[in-house]
Amino acid sequence: MSGDGSGTGPHPRSHLRRLTAQQRGFALALGAILIWSFWPVFTRHGVTRSLTPDDIVLLRFTVGGVLFLPFLVVQAKSIPPKAWIAGFGLAICQGAPFVLLMASGLRFAPASHAASLATGLSPLFATLLGALLFAEPIAKTRWLGLVLIVGGAGALVAMSGSGPIVRGDLLFVAAAAMASIYIVCVPRSGLTSFQAAGMVSVYSMILFVPVYLLIGGGQLPVAPTAEIVLQGLYQGVLMAFVSFIFLNSAIRRLGSSRISALIALVPVISLSLAIPVLGEWPSQIETISAVLIGAGVYFAAQAHRVWRPFPFRDRAAARVA
Repeated sequence: MSGDGSGTGPHPRSHLRRLTAQQRGFALALGAILIWSFWPVFTRHGVTRSLTPDDIVLLRFTVGGVLFLPFLVVQAKSIPPKAWIAGFGLAICQGAPFVLLMASGLRFAPASHAASLATGLSPLFATLLGALLFAEPIAKTRWLGLVLIVGGAGALVAMSGSGPIVRGDLLFVAAAAMASIYIVCVPRSGLTSFQAAGMVSVYSMILFVPVYLLIGGGQLPVAPTAEIVLQGLYQGVLMAFVSFIFLNSAIRRLGSSRISALIALVPVISLSLAIPVLGEWPSQIETISAVLIGAGVYFAAQAHRVWRPFPFRDRAAARVA
């Protein structure tokens, strides 16, 4: 008999296992996306009340760096020497400078602006960099996505006018440009995504903590203990560490193209979360912009890139990836 577990047909449990693995992948992806979506909201809550952007950077990368350090020590022998140098560049683009720009922007502009502009413009800039520097073709579907992103981001910035909000928007645009370099360079760095995330946190911890202690000016000594603990757990544990574990596990189960498409949910989720947490009700233009940018990210993710690694990606690194 077929399908009853006693014949030669496919066993129903095999279908159940495949379905369960897919469900786990979506659950992990949703967990990572919720963490990312909540980041602008939670960070704006901190920097507009009791903490400075420097404090946010310190909490994120001190905690994240400590968590990632044992992993990098174990992985050290499998990482090509030149990839360590590449990791330093990645830390500049996605580490302390990037988070400092985003957190500074959140002092001026709503959380929904941060989610929309950073999520939308970073793949836009990355696509343009790939085309200009590496002659990567841009598929028609990706062109549609880029047009939607430009339309949504342009409407958002134009609505901001010339007040403090546009200052925050410009900081988000600068952060997105830095993140795009990270997106383009990670697949060519000789590092897995988790190794790259580890280097970003560890390098940022090593470089930023001494500067923070030397210059001072943060609010940690006088900030409420509950705020420091919550921000440390969220920034350092959830955002810097757990989200990457969820992401890598989800990619193994669903594939990178599906995950890239799901990231399109971030602008809309952040916009929704800002209402109960911050009391930031979006205008009609902000809502339309978030939807346009989310749709643009989705369509841009449909065209899958094929990356060509740098020569120093050796066989050992390829096995790790």
